[in-house]
Amino acid sequence: MELTDMCVDTPLGLLRGIQLGTESYHVLFKRLCSYAGLHCEIIQGFSKGEGYKPGTRMSRRFRNSWTAAYLDGSWHFINCNWGARYTKGTSVKASEVKSRDLDLLYRYDDFYFLTDPDDHIYQHFPDDPKLQLLGKAVSMEEFVRLPVLKSPFFNNHFNFIAKPQATMKTSESKFEIIIALPKTMDLAAKLHLQSADGTMESLVGKTLVRIIGSKAVVSAYLPHPGTYYLTVYTADAHTGDMECACSFQIKKITTTKTVCTDTATETASIDTATETAYIGTYPDVDFLGPTPLARKYGFQINKRMDPSMLTDGSERIKMNFHVTTHCKLTHNFICLSKNQEARDFHQHALLQTRSGSGLSYWLNPPQAGFYLFSLFAAEEGSTTFVCIYKALVESKMAEYSYIPPYPTTLRKWFDCKLHQPLNGELQLSSKVDFHLEVPTATDVAVVIGQKWHMLNNQEDSWKGAIYTGGLSGKLRVYAKFNASGESYSPLLEYTITSSHCY
Repeated sequence: MELTDMCVDTPLGLLRGIQLGTESYHVLFKRLCSYAGLHCEIIQGFSKGEGYKPGTRMSRRFRNSWTAAYLDGSWHFINCNWGARYTKGTSVKASEVKSRDLDLLYRYDDFYFLTDPDDHIYQHFPDDPKLQLLGKAVSMEEFVRLPVLKSPFFNNHFNFIAKPQATMKTSESKFEIIIALPKTMDLAAKLHLQSADGTMESLVGKTLVRIIGSKAVVSAYLPHPGTYYLTVYTADAHTGDMECACSFQIKKITTTKTVCTDTATETASIDTATETAYIGTYPDVDFLGPTPLARKYGFQINKRMDPSMLTDGSERIKMNFHVTTHCKLTHNFICLSKNQEARDFHQHALLQTRSGSGLSYWLNPPQAGFYLFSLFAAEEGSTTFVCIYKALVESKMAEYSYIPPYPTTLRKWFDCKLHQPLNGELQLSSKVDFHLEVPTATDVAVVIGQKWHMLNNQEDSWKGAIYTGGLSGKLRVYAKFNASGESYSPLLEYTITSSHCY
C-alpha cells in the first residue's frame, strides 16, 4: 500500500509515520483504542530490550514506552512494538548457536498482549511505580537483579526450580541452572566471557543441557575467574529457530566460599546414575535426553535417569526405555573425542531386549573418550528415521583394554532377548553356546556360510552349542515365525574372526 500525501492525524497518516519512523505503534494503538471507545495510556520507563546484558544498570539507552488498556474493569499491558517480534541478531539455529541471523524479522508474539504484571516486570520498569500494576512495587535495584527472561521463557511456560538472580557469584568451576519444563523442548546454551575492554569472547564446548524428567539442567564450565554471560535458547514452535529464553551474568571469584548456592541445593537432589567428571570441555551437542519427537512414539524413560554417564569399562551401561507404538528402531554410537574424526561404533551399543513396549539397551565404549548415543525411530512402512533420545557417555577405561563389539540386531529383532553370546566377534574353530528368547518363533537357526544349525526350543528359549568352523566370515541367526511357511527372517549377525577375541 502506498501511504503518501496522508493527513498525519488519521489512521493511515499514522501508518505512514510508522513507515517513515516518525510515529510509533503505541500512538497508533492508542488512536485505535479511542475509536473503539477504550481507554489507553502510553507508559514511559525502562526495558531490558535489545543489547541489554544481565546486571547492567539502566541508562537512557534503555528508555522505552509501552501501553496499557482498560478492559473489563482493569488495566492490561500491551506492547505492540515488541508484540510484532521485531528481532535483530537474536535468531539462531539449533545446530549452531554461535551463529547469528542479522535479518529484521516481524512475527506476532502473543506474550506482549494482555501480559500478566508478574511476568511484565521482568522486562519493563515504568517511571511511575503504580503502573507496575503489582500488589507491591519493586524498586529499580530489584528490577536490575531480576533475571533477564524473554517471551519464549513465558510462552513455553518455563519455570525455575530455585529462583536465580540476574547476577550470581561462585567459586566453583561448574555452574548449573535448573529449569522446570512442562514438556520436552529443543534447548541449547551458550557461554561468553567478558574481557577487560568489555568485548565478548564466545566459549565453545563450555555448556551442556541435559533433560532429566521434567527438568532441564543447564551446566556451564567456568575455566578461570572472570565475568561470564550464560544464555539459554529454545526452539520457536513455528520456524524451529533457536531464540533466547533467559540469560544470566556469572562472576567466578577466587574465594573458597560459594556466594550463590540456590541451584546447588537442587542439583544435589537429582538422582544421577553417575557423576560425569568433565575436565573443562563438553562435546559439541545441542542437548541430551528425550527429544520433542519422542512424544510421537510414546517414548518413556526413568524420570530421574541422567543422560550423561561415566564408565571405567568394568561394567556395561544399561538403559531401559518404553515405546508405546509399534515402530522401527535404529541407533548410532559416535565417538566425539578430541583430535579424532567422528566414528560410529554402533556395534558397541546393543538392543539386548525388545519385548512388547520395553527396550533394554547396553552400551560398552571400546576406548577412552566421549560417545554420543542416539536412538532413532520410524513408523512401520517409512524409511524416515527421527532422533528420539540422546545420551552422552564418557569412558575412562585404560588405554590398553580391548572391548569387543556386540552382535548387530537386524530388522526382525522384535519381542526378543539375547542371553548369549554377547560378543559380536566369535573365535575361529570354537564351540559357542547360543541362548536367546524368541517366543513367537517356530524355528530358530544359526547359519554359517551354507550350513544351517537348528537351535532347540526350551520353553520359548532357543539354545544350542554351535561350532564356528575354520573360515572367517559372517554368522547369522534366523527365525521362522510361520509354521506352515518356509521363510526365515534375520535376527542377529556376528563376525567369525581370529583377532581380538576372548
